[in-house]
Amino acid sequence: MTAAAEPLRALVTGANGFVGAHLVAELLTRGYRVKALVRKTSDVTNIKHDAVELVFGDVTAMDALTVAMNGVDVVFHLAGITKAYASAEFNRVNVQGTANVMTAAATRDEGPPRVVHVSSIAAAGPCASDVASSESDACHPVSRYGESKAQGEVRVRALADRVPSSIVRPPIVYGPRDRDVFELFKMAAGGWVVQAGFTPRRFSIVHVHDLVRGLCLVAERGQTLSQTDLSRGVYYIADDGPYLWGELGKAAASGFGRSARVVRVPDAVTFGAAYFGELIGKIRKKPFVLNLDKAREGTAGHWYCSSDRARNELGFAILHPLATGFAETAHWYKENGWV
Repeated sequence: MTAAAEPLRALVTGANGFVGAHLVAELLTRGYRVKALVRKTSDVTNIKHDAVELVFGDVTAMDALTVAMNGVDVVFHLAGITKAYASAEFNRVNVQGTANVMTAAATRDEGPPRVVHVSSIAAAGPCASDVASSESDACHPVSRYGESKAQGEVRVRALADRVPSSIVRPPIVYGPRDRDVFELFKMAAGGWVVQAGFTPRRFSIVHVHDLVRGLCLVAERGQTLSQTDLSRGVYYIADDGPYLWGELGKAAASGFGRSARVVRVPDAVTFGAAYFGELIGKIRKKPFVLNLDKAREGTAGHWYCSSDRARNELGFAILHPLATGFAETAHWYKENGWV
């Protein structure tokens, strides 16, 4: 009788975060054993499982990364920050943290693991009004966050000849336990949605369950980065959109069984509120939900991408289209007392 194959072992950085915790659940469903790199102060309620080994530390500390990477086959690098009151913090976590992950992988005694680096559509920047962003487009970020994610990609590419690596750029991600798109749902539940500017802007979006399946497919079937073909090994994972912001708001309201009125706010008002939020963030030393970074992104243009490569190369398919995905998410928020 042939012995059963050992399950693959995965390390997830940022495992306690919104996407990270859903990825851990997906990996367990697929039969992986999981190491979760988390800080000692992290809430690990959503990743507690017999097949999950907690490793305490973060990506800014090489010692913790070296320990965490022992014995794993693949590393999903999700740890990062989306908001910061100072650019130095973006650099410390999103740029240097990514460099640390790649260095730890490249110098591992047992040889490098497979690395899937989770970047963001913000690294690429907005697209033209009539053409979806594709993996072959040059990056032109418009925010400090986007610039830090683009620089993180540079750090991945710098060691991609030594570490088999891929990059995934998700657009807006939503689903149970998300706190960012929740702000849209909260407004929609009240019957109104704020839209920045009077110019129609289109957005790509993806349900977190579809995203984490896509991440696993990239690890299992995806191509790796190439020094000669800069688009190879890069993937967008998104649903079949794009959507106008008002359409997203109305879909969220529909999930609560009601309609929503779209309130359009001039870009100048958006930036005024963002300046105020930036000031609050600096005083509190904690980023405010609306800041200049978010204003720059929200008013920059269209943010939609093509997932054709993921569909063609990986067999990726959307299981949570917008209407059902938003309805399920609205139900979760309601059932869990968020609205």
